[in-house]
Amino acid sequence: DNINHNIKDIGIFEISKVFKKNSSGKLPFEINMLGVMLTGKAAQKGWDEKERAFDFYDLKGILEFICKRYYPYGSLKIKERQYRFFHPRISGTVNIEDLEVGIIGKIHPLIVEETESGQDAYYMEMDMDKFINNIKETKKYKFIPAFPSIDIDLAIVVDNKIKSEDIVNEIKESGTELLKNIRLFDIYRGEQIEKDKKSMAYSMNFRDDTRTLKDIEIEIIVARILENLGKKFNARIRE
Repeated sequence: DNINHNIKDIGIFEISKVFKKNSSGKLPFEINMLGVMLTGKAAQKGWDEKERAFDFYDLKGILEFICKRYYPYGSLKIKERQYRFFHPRISGTVNIEDLEVGIIGKIHPLIVEETESGQDAYYMEMDMDKFINNIKETKKYKFIPAFPSIDIDLAIVVDNKIKSEDIVNEIKESGTELLKNIRLFDIYRGEQIEKDKKSMAYSMNFRDDTRTLKDIEIEIIVARILENLGKKFNARIRE
């Protein structure tokens, strides 16, 4: 209906009850589901900002805002997984800690071709019952470290078939006990790298609860991480 009224720049959300199939063969059960859809051009934040279309990272930003607002100490992960209605390389599951609570991705190009607008669209949905129940189990208080941490960003280039969770596991193994947190914040495929490759950028946080870390310590650890990623996944640092 919005398209019929020439409204093509749309960001919508809805929370409603839906019925979900019961795997045990019993009657379907009811859950509260959040759905978010973005298509068209993103709103300009300032008069000097260039016009641009919505992209996957706008939707991911909404997801991160929700999780940070209601689940500040939780670990948000997007794990790559293919769905027939999503773009084969831009889709995955939404996970809080190790609990899968939703899906996120870019609508498949073949589906977009059948729409009146023909515009790229991005969609996510979350099982709010799972999300809220998991929040209740989180701690409200967290120890504030006495010693400063060191943040390092690392961008690597690997084959398209390599999964982010495998990269993360290898970084954790190589990062020693000083690596406190790791987060994937960017995936890039495009003209600046080979066709069958992708760039994945990670933010790593290092800290020791008993002393102040030295830069040289972290440089040695990061060098070891890169060496092991190169051996296991033929990864190289993105220039």
